Amino acid sequence: MREALIDPGASVPEAFLVVSIVTRDGRRFRGMRLNEDSFTIQLRDATNAFHSFRKLDLAELKKESGVSTMPSYGDVLSSAELDDLVAYLAGLRGGK
Repeated sequence: MREALIDPGASVPEAFLVVSIVTRDGRRFRGMRLNEDSFTIQLRDATNAFHSFRKLDLAELKKESGVSTMPSYGDVLSSAELDDLVAYLAGLRGGK
């Protein structure tokens, strides 16, 4: 759990895959993939906006494995604060 807080990109589940898209008219989008099939892809960007694209309309589609939209807390919290946070979160598992 501590590692996930310090380096959230170390192990990103497939459900949280980040994609970068460039449309044929040059617009750029980046966000978390919500759904994808052979013909379309949908994503939610950092502003929580939903975007849907036909793959035929894309100039570029890049899947960014190992990239997380979650920020790292390694530079924000001290080691003691991280210890406290991990202890608190671990304690929630057995609660309610």
